[in-house]
Amino acid sequence: LPRPDKSKVHVVAFSVGGQAVNEEYGLPSTHTINTICLVGFLCHYANIYGASGTNGALVSMASVLWCLIVAWGRIHLGAHSPIDVLAGTIVSGFILAFFIVAEGAVDAWLIADGMLFPLFQLAFVCSLIVCYPVPLQETPSFTY
Repeated sequence: LPRPDKSKVHVVAFSVGGQAVNEEYGLPSTHTINTICLVGFLCHYANIYGASGTNGALVSMASVLWCLIVAWGRIHLGAHSPIDVLAGTIVSGFILAFFIVAEGAVDAWLIADGMLFPLFQLAFVCSLIVCYPVPLQETPSFTY
């Protein structure tokens, strides 16, 4: 299907003092990355913990359909080009591959005895607080 007429599509953009802060979406499509990673994680866990047979196949088909609808919707609405969505798909594939390879080691580390993991969590949260990105211009989120 062709993209809808641009006069019928309204992309929400925040503005500060009449100046648009974020006029368009970029490469890669984070909607595609988030959707494919979520579905990939769910399907991976469903395969590990025994969702098989007809139920597993139905869940997998519904999940793939959901991913396709999100990817198609980003293109159809004009928020992303096909290259943006393709790049999001490739990035999510790398994230899922890394997750599946590293999952066993991370799980073993999380459940190991000792104070190493709680100390890591504390350091990680503190670093996130310190490194929180501050935009160059204020956005509506600063009013809360």
